[in-house]
Amino acid sequence: IPRKCIKLAADQINESLTIIFNQSLLEGTFIEKFKISKLTPVDKGGQELDPFNYRPISTLSALA
Repeated sequence: IPRKCIKLAADQINESLTIIFNQSLLEGTFIEKFKISKLTPVDKGGQELDPFNYRPISTLSALA
């Protein structure tokens, strides 16, 4: 869910998200979908074809 949508709907989803997160904490679990990240390779310099010249940047869901 994009951050902008969460921000726009905050008043409507606040209570539901609080229940979900509190239940997750009580159970000691983490929602599987929130564990998925988008990996973006960022060039550190050097030869572009060498995979060792990139560092990974992981972007998680705004709710994670």
